Amino acid sequence: MIPKFIHLHVHTAYSLLEGAIKMPKLAKWAADNKMPAIAMTDTGNICGAMAMMHEMPPVGIQPILGTQILVKSPKQSTGALDTTDDTFDKVVLLVQNETGYRHLLKLFSFYYMGQDKQQTPHITFDELCTHTDGLICFIKFL
Repeated sequence: MIPKFIHLHVHTAYSLLEGAIKMPKLAKWAADNKMPAIAMTDTGNICGAMAMMHEMPPVGIQPILGTQILVKSPKQSTGALDTTDDTFDKVVLLVQNETGYRHLLKLFSFYYMGQDKQQTPHITFDELCTHTDGLICFIKFL
């Protein structure tokens, strides 16, 4: 049997400046291409979660909730961690279960409330490591 493709990194219209596809069209496209599931990973939000949960199951698609966020990278310098450099890695987080959903919400709190208003929204590597249960993570190195 040929394995079916599951797209694990889709930006929708809820991912400003990065995606344009609206949920009804995404659901139809996934169904037309016989995908068993699809992951919505909009940047810095899960605003499309309700629309996804409404549109995907009726056409036989398993919705996978996720997001793409920035993580401040700990940089190695002479054997010690140097955290003075504002270098970020893009991290995609997929929710695996209810615990993962709760951890994702906690990470969003750190993402938007954890730093000065002048800084780019991000989480630290330590915050990510503390809230990993129930989440699947993959990193896009910049």
